Amino acid sequence: PESTSGAEVLIFRCSGKGCRHTWVSGRGATSFEQICKACGASVVGELSKGAIQCEVSKDPRSGIAGEVIRIRFDRPIGPGFPAYELEACLASFVEAELRFAGQFFKEEGVMDYIAYRKNGVLPGASSDAHNDVSEDQQQQQQQQHSRDTKQDVLLVSRVAATLEALCRAEFAGTMRGGEADAKLQGLLDGGVDFRFVSPPESSGFGGGSTITVAVDFRPALDVEDRISDRVDGRIQSLRKVMAE
Repeated sequence: PESTSGAEVLIFRCSGKGCRHTWVSGRGATSFEQICKACGASVVGELSKGAIQCEVSKDPRSGIAGEVIRIRFDRPIGPGFPAYELEACLASFVEAELRFAGQFFKEEGVMDYIAYRKNGVLPGASSDAHNDVSEDQQQQQQQQHSRDTKQDVLLVSRVAATLEALCRAEFAGTMRGGEADAKLQGLLDGGVDFRFVSPPESSGFGGGSTITVAVDFRPALDVEDRISDRVDGRIQSLRKVMAE
């Protein structure tokens, strides 16, 4: 789960044998220790300012596992909030995060990653300081300056794993070579097809809301030459740095 702004809450994650039950309670409304209703184990809550949990799930229409992502919010979505606006906001957020992480898999990405980890220097920050930037770019830079480095390390690691799978998709027989390369380039560019499979619904997750979305990387039209080999090499170099 990733923290969001808001009032503090307690998140309970059961680690009992074969149990992964998770629930949320408002701070002060209950004790820090509760009994899991699924298995009876004692669980100590973790303090958070709100949480979002994502899990790969089964498509309710096709019944195929791993086809959709279920996003669980620990708070209910405000009544009357248009679903299409929420869909657009989430899609913009996901695309922005992918574009940010994708910078570390470009030509100078490893050096950018080292500079960001050690000194908090954002990719392209030095060059942008000498160039005129638009208002939208300035706003994006301000948002990036408030980023959580530790969370970004996890983000880059997960994107690296996804890129590795795309680099090997042709040899694994899961995609044609051209399709894998186009989607790999699309991921680096932050191109995502993000749509709700069904409208937001109330859930038993502490009175929160659940959204089921289908996500796919939008194939890029302009693909870098030998992108799979190049990105795979950058990933291996980046992993050595991340392991230090």
